[in-house]
Amino acid sequence: MNIALVEFNPFHDECLYSQIRFIKSRSNNKVFLIFNHKLKSRLDFWQEIDGHKSISSNQWIIGYFGIVRYLKKNKIDVVVFNTVHSPQVYSLLKYSSFLNCRFYGLVHDLKDLTMAKSKLLDNKLCGYFLLNDFLVERAREKNLTSIKLASFYSIFFPETSISGIEKKEEEIWVAIPGLMEPWRRDYQRLIDALKINKLEPHVKLLFLGKSTDRKGKRLNLRTEIENLSSGDQFLFWDGFIEPNTFHAYLRMSDYLLPLLHQATKAGERYKDKITGLYNLGFSHGKRFIMEDFLSSFADFRSTALFYSSDDDLVEVLIKLAKPDGVSPYTEDKFSFNFQCGKYNDFIESAN
Repeated sequence: MNIALVEFNPFHDECLYSQIRFIKSRSNNKVFLIFNHKLKSRLDFWQEIDGHKSISSNQWIIGYFGIVRYLKKNKIDVVVFNTVHSPQVYSLLKYSSFLNCRFYGLVHDLKDLTMAKSKLLDNKLCGYFLLNDFLVERAREKNLTSIKLASFYSIFFPETSISGIEKKEEEIWVAIPGLMEPWRRDYQRLIDALKINKLEPHVKLLFLGKSTDRKGKRLNLRTEIENLSSGDQFLFWDGFIEPNTFHAYLRMSDYLLPLLHQATKAGERYKDKITGLYNLGFSHGKRFIMEDFLSSFADFRSTALFYSSDDDLVEVLIKLAKPDGVSPYTEDKFSFNFQCGKYNDFIESAN
C-alpha cells in the first residue's frame, strides 16, 4: 500500500516516526509525508520515507489542490492525518471525492471529539487513532463517536548517541521535559516545596525544554527556580533542544517528573489526553514520579512511584533510590511488534 501521513501544524512531529516505522515494517508499503514547512528543520528521518511535500501556511488554497494532485500522482491508498482536528483537514476533505483512498485521523484530545465539526469528520473517516489505551476506553464510555477507534503508542524514536555529557555515579537525575509553561504542569508545587526544603546535592533536576521567551529573556518560572538553587542542581535550556541532545539526556536520567496534580487545571486537562512525557518514559524505560490520582491508569500502577497531595515534593525527591537500570515496561503492549501490528491491522481493515 501507499500511505500518506499529513501534518498541517508546526508541531506533533513526535508522533510521526513511530508511524513511519510501523508502515515501513510491511515490505510492500511505501510512506509519503505531507507537512508544514516549519517542521522541516526538526525532521531527521528522510531516509525512511519514499516521498515528501511541504506546504507553507500562506499557500493553503493552492496547497489543497497541490495535495490532491500529489496524492493522486503517488496512488495513495490511505491518508492518516497526524492531527485530525484542524481547519486544514476539514478543508482538504472537501476535495476527497477526487481521491480514491481511505482516511484516518489521530486525535490528541478527546474534547475535540465533542466539537460540532467533529461530526463532519465522522462521515469522511474510516477510524480514529488515540495515543493510549485508556483514551479508547474513555471515548467509548462517553460515546464520543460512532466510528472505529484504535490506539497506538508513539514510543519509538530515531537512534541517538551520547557524547560529552558527564554524570557522576552517585547522582540521580530527574527530568521534567517540555516547554516551561504553567498550564502544562504544576511548577508552583515544586517551587513552594523548594522554598521550604533543599534538595540533596546528589539530586539534579533537568528542565528539558525551552525556558526563555521569543526575545530570549528567561521566563519568570525559571528565574524563580534558579533563585532557589544552592548549586548546579538545576539544568535549563535557552532554546529548542536538538533531538539527539534531548534524547541523550532522557536516556541518562533516572526518573521522569510530570508535575501533574489533580487539583490543578493541568491535572484536569490530562484526563482526556496524554502528555508526550508518558511516551518518552515508555520509550526510554524510565519510571515516573507521580501524584497518586494517576494510579488509576493501568500503565502506571506497577511502574511509577506515587506520592500523595499532602506530601512534600522535595522530600519525595530526596528519598529516591538509584534505579536498577531495568525497564519496568515488560508488558507485550510496549513492544514494537505489538504496536506495529495494531497500527497496520487498523489501517488495512476495510471501512
